[in-house]
Amino acid sequence: ERMTQAFARQAGHRKGIQLCQVLRKAARRRHRLLRKEGVRVLAFAGAGMGKTTAFLHKGPYDWAQGDLWQDMELVFPLALRQKSVHKAKTLKELLSLSQYGIHSKAEREELHQYINDNLHRVCLVMDGLDEVAFSECSDFVLGIVKGTQLDGVRLIVT
Repeated sequence: ERMTQAFARQAGHRKGIQLCQVLRKAARRRHRLLRKEGVRVLAFAGAGMGKTTAFLHKGPYDWAQGDLWQDMELVFPLALRQKSVHKAKTLKELLSLSQYGIHSKAEREELHQYINDNLHRVCLVMDGLDEVAFSECSDFVLGIVKGTQLDGVRLIVT
């Protein structure tokens, strides 16, 4: 609850949305969850409610299939609780620790450059922020959440 309040203060407002509404409306393309550059969305619900399934797995899958968020050129999911992703100090480190295992330096450089050049067309999905202590998160990761890092990127946090 404390994290939700901190996020709401940072974002300036708090609006409740039912998870099933988000998916249903997004599938019908009537609801544009990520319509503004730099928007940050917090998906907050109890354990087992489907946040990881909906946003870390289904959202990026539907985007890749052409069914969701088609104004985004890249939707990149990150599981913060895996491989110390929440401790990454740079975008390159974040990419190398991601569950997609971008270990090739050339691929990591190319993706890093692409994201930096297209921040306004990129959505990061950071899942599991509620499962790691803020004190363990790097300033870089917290900066993404607060909007002080990767300015313009769209962000979904669960």
